[in-house]
Amino acid sequence: MYPSIYKYFLLHKKLNIPGIGCFVIKNTTATFNENNSVIQPPIAAISFNTETALADKSFFKFLSNDLHINEVDAIKHFHDFAYQLQNGIARTEGIILPGMGILKKQPTGGYFFEEENYAKKYSPAIVIDVKNAGFNKEKITSHQTTYTLPDNENSLQDETLTNEALEEKSAKDYWWIFAIVLAVVGIAAIAYKLYSGN
Repeated sequence: MYPSIYKYFLLHKKLNIPGIGCFVIKNTTATFNENNSVIQPPIAAISFNTETALADKSFFKFLSNDLHINEVDAIKHFHDFAYQLQNGIARTEGIILPGMGILKKQPTGGYFFEEENYAKKYSPAIVIDVKNAGFNKEKITSHQTTYTLPDNENSLQDETLTNEALEEKSAKDYWWIFAIVLAVVGIAAIAYKLYSGN
C-alpha cells in the first residue's frame, strides 16, 4: 500500500492521511547568499500540517488503478493503512516513511514530522570565492562570439553568424555525405545477403 501512496505523493505533491495530517511538497529555487558567497541548491521540502482534510476522489481513483482493485476496496485499504500507521506510531518512538521522513507522536497527542534531508547529501551548497574569481560582482556581462564568412556565390558580403547558426550551416552542407555512406552500407548488406545465400 505505501509504495502506491508514496507514488501519488510524488506525482501530486500533496497527501492527506486521516487522523494524522497533510504532507505537501514545496519546491524552493536556488538562492545566493552574498554575505558568505554560497549558492544553495533548489530544494523540494516536505511540510507537514496536523490539520487534515479528507482525501479526494482522484486519490482513491489513483489507488484503485495502481493496486488493481475497485475504489471501495481502495478506500477501505487506505483507511486500514492510516489506522495501522496511528497504532504503530503510538507503540514506538516513531515510524519511518521511506523517502519522506520520520513521523513521531508528541506527548501532547499530536504528531511531529522530521523530514529526510536528501538535499544536503546529494546537492550540497556551493561556495564561490568572489574575490579571486576574476570578475566584478556589480557588472557581469555575457559575450557571444560571432564569425564572418568569406564572400562566395551563396553568401552575402557581410554575413555574420552566431555559433549555433554556423554549426547548423555546416551540418546542412554535409548531409549528403552521411546519405551516401548509409546507401553504400545498405547496398553492401544486400549484396552480402544475396551472395552468401547461394
